[in-house]
Amino acid sequence: MPVSCVHTKPCLWARLCVLLFSLCFVIEAAAQTSGDINAAGRQADQMQRAQEEQRRQAQPDQARSFGRSRSAL
Repeated sequence: MPVSCVHTKPCLWARLCVLLFSLCFVIEAAAQTSGDINAAGRQADQMQRAQEEQRRQAQPDQARSFGRSRSAL
């Protein structure tokens, strides 16, 4: 009766090494995806902050122009 490759120690080590090597690629791909998502989130936060800053800068101008129009009446 022939011995299956699954039951020999060198074959088990080889399979384990291939599995670990593959797992490293999966982890690296997940980390890259996570990094891309984080970068997109940071960019969205920066855009939101810039829009809020523009609104804040526009509001005093609107208040001043409203005050001038009220005093002109």
